[in-house]
Amino acid sequence: MKTIPQHAFIDFVAKMQTFAGWHEQRAVNRNFLFYSLWFALQRHGRLRKSQYQQLQSATQAWHERIYLALESVSLLLSKHEQTQASDLLKEEMHFAEAVEQYLLAQALMRVQLLPRTSLQQLSDACHNVVGYYRFMQATMSEEDQATIITLLCATFSDLSEAETRSEWLSALNAAKLISTSVEQLPLEEL
Repeated sequence: MKTIPQHAFIDFVAKMQTFAGWHEQRAVNRNFLFYSLWFALQRHGRLRKSQYQQLQSATQAWHERIYLALESVSLLLSKHEQTQASDLLKEEMHFAEAVEQYLLAQALMRVQLLPRTSLQQLSDACHNVVGYYRFMQATMSEEDQATIITLLCATFSDLSEAETRSEWLSALNAAKLISTSVEQLPLEEL
């Protein structure tokens, strides 16, 4: 069996995948989403655009040439009944995803450890996720937001769901991805 070195990020992803119904048919790579959360949880602060570029450079070839190729074959096989080949393919996809996670974990080796409270870590995580969507120029659906809030609550379980939602909305507002202003609509004459 193939193995890769253990890393705290890979363990974090394994834990988070139990909370998330994240499907790959999204405009974003879920490993980047998990990394955005983990980076903040590890008290490294907020990711900058240049760091997302570094992360993308470190993983893009692997993701496109290996992982997406395996995913395409998996989609083709899923139209047929379960076979030994599809079981082997699932193992290969799991390994390919773990390699991508390891590449992400190794991409930003020299990052500063910052003094952060749980609330500050949550705020950083929210901004990281929003920043990743902006970097990818991806649209965030309501389903995405619900999954992200679930992941944030699981990651920062010492904080209340109300605090988590408040920080999430604050990050969305700061990025101007939602509007909190209320406009008065004109009344039509009867």
